[in-house]
Amino acid sequence: MLSNGVQRFRWFLLLGCLLIFSLTARAQVYQGKTLVEPSLIVDTAEVAAGKSFRVGLLLKMAEGWHTYWKFPGDSGLPTKIAWTLPRGFTVGDLEWPVPEVEEEDGGLQVYVYKREVLLFVTVTPPQDFAGPAMIGAKATWLVCEKLCVPGKAELTVKVGEAASEATLFEKYAKRVPEKSANLKVEWKSTEKEVSFFLPGWLDHEQEIFFFPNPPEGVLVGHPILKWTGEGLTGTIPLLDGSAKVVSIDGVLGTADGGMEIGAAGGSSNETNRTNTSYKSPQATSLTLLPALLFGFIGGLILNLMPCVLPVISLKMFSFVKQAGESRQRIWRTGLAFSAGMFAWFLGIGVVLLVLRSAGREISWAQQFQNPWFNIGISVVIFLFALNMLGVYEITLPGSATTKLADTGDGYGGAFFQGVFATILGTPCTAPYLGTTLAFALTQPPAALLAVFAAIAFGMSAPYLLLCANPGWMRYLPKPGLWMVRLKEFMGFLLLATLLWFVWIVGRQLGVDAVVFLGALLLLCGLGSWIYGVFLTPVASAGTKRFGYIALLLVVGLIGVTLVKFRPVKEVVVSEKSFTIRLEAALATDRVVFVDFTADWCLSCKVNKRVAIDSASVQAAFREKNVLFLEGDWTNGDPEITKVLKQYGRAGVPLYLVYPRDRKMPALVLPEIITPTIVLDSLRKI
Repeated sequence: MLSNGVQRFRWFLLLGCLLIFSLTARAQVYQGKTLVEPSLIVDTAEVAAGKSFRVGLLLKMAEGWHTYWKFPGDSGLPTKIAWTLPRGFTVGDLEWPVPEVEEEDGGLQVYVYKREVLLFVTVTPPQDFAGPAMIGAKATWLVCEKLCVPGKAELTVKVGEAASEATLFEKYAKRVPEKSANLKVEWKSTEKEVSFFLPGWLDHEQEIFFFPNPPEGVLVGHPILKWTGEGLTGTIPLLDGSAKVVSIDGVLGTADGGMEIGAAGGSSNETNRTNTSYKSPQATSLTLLPALLFGFIGGLILNLMPCVLPVISLKMFSFVKQAGESRQRIWRTGLAFSAGMFAWFLGIGVVLLVLRSAGREISWAQQFQNPWFNIGISVVIFLFALNMLGVYEITLPGSATTKLADTGDGYGGAFFQGVFATILGTPCTAPYLGTTLAFALTQPPAALLAVFAAIAFGMSAPYLLLCANPGWMRYLPKPGLWMVRLKEFMGFLLLATLLWFVWIVGRQLGVDAVVFLGALLLLCGLGSWIYGVFLTPVASAGTKRFGYIALLLVVGLIGVTLVKFRPVKEVVVSEKSFTIRLEAALATDRVVFVDFTADWCLSCKVNKRVAIDSASVQAAFREKNVLFLEGDWTNGDPEITKVLKQYGRAGVPLYLVYPRDRKMPALVLPEIITPTIVLDSLRKI
């Protein structure tokens, strides 16, 4: 996708070439080679009063050369025709057959005609006309291979005396997309993109394409198409400097046909056969039932991801404490733990649906792109760790204490642990979850929530199974003093998790944010200590009064810290966008390895350390002159989000390997990689 300035420069350059090097000969000859043979043809051998006929410009291009569609794409110029007609004649719009997509160096995409094309109009003579009619056309075009050469011709045809080329007109008429308003098209627009939704387009096996035809002055990027459970969604990025538009006309089709859509509201379900070599990257072709299965498997595997391990150890500790309790208590505690998982996953689903209905981009784990969410999670982890270390104990008054006392940590504590486990598990994208989440984020509300519930069920299944078979707990060690020490040790594991989040906040907001978060944690720790020492159930009234005053003072200091000392991220204006960096990388004659990552994605960091940074992979990168490019999604990046969706992923990690031959598609690696997987990908390309 080109920037605004680059596109305009190319257009002015091509326009300059057109003015300077225009050819005057009927056949376009360049350095002794005929590049284009133009001719004016008709589909009738006679002219009748009031009876319409067709006149067309036939361009025959040399092998390997091409001319352009009415919107050429990232570069090029469209063919233009000025008609000269007898008095009283009327002429319709120029008909453009569906073009092909040509991929050029640097990731450019153009819409072209190769070998031959017929551009034609319908002409209607007046009711009192008799005799032959002389029709003229002044045509200009641009023909390109490695270089571009503009051409022009002044042509005439005498209708009534010239031979009829009706067969050729029928051939190209079948390649012109239908124009109709029978198909409903739903449009949405923002300052950065325009998107459409076509219900009923459910054939995931077809290759789909969209050729945009934006208004003059509107610069667009490459369209991104995605199948959903109800239809087809298309997104057309608006490049910097373009005015906001409500919709963009264009041609949508498959290898079996094409149709026009746009501001008119739609087009016919009937499609015309056309040929195209373009293969657009498609989203996952999952359906709901496989997505539910993969969601369950992905949730199951999520328990083994490194970001969830601290909470797993906490739950195992809880199971040890439950050993010997009644089966009913154990089962209820397991249900409460699982309910926490379901509550978090379904809560995320509801939030994402609200954001989607508001026209916002949605993606998995996007809450971690907000540094203030990470600051809040850091405080929760710290308070949880202090509780494990015995700094304070949470007590409930009256009947609530009685009801929860005989359930160990209580159902509330088990529920919170379930929520906590899923919070820490959200940054990870386990195997099977990448494409499943991408599918879910495009589905109707009921299907999206069903997929998220399947993930929650998969993640909670091991605990439900263990709670349903408490006899298996006899293999766990007996309760004793060692449990207190284990609990304290778990507190230190949580503090280690806290360090990770502090590092993430520092990466997002800078060094000042680390100091701010440290002060916030210090005050929260002081408040926890005051609560644990002066506000215990056995404390005297005077001690409690002092504790409440001290706690209010600490809360006030926390408020002042949040208001007066909250850090602000410095914006680096000179930093190049990911699209610009990717285009620059693809403009080289090197294999390009792209690592889409985020600081809060622990799976990404493990993959980087274990696979990408391994000695064997780094040696292979040097030997094959591989260009490594990192796409940092830590704070969110709309350009990276679009690439993730383009390859059917809802979040990071994502690994793409671009071969030297840019016409070949990028190789997509799995979410969890090893040195062998990376080395095999380099051998394949």
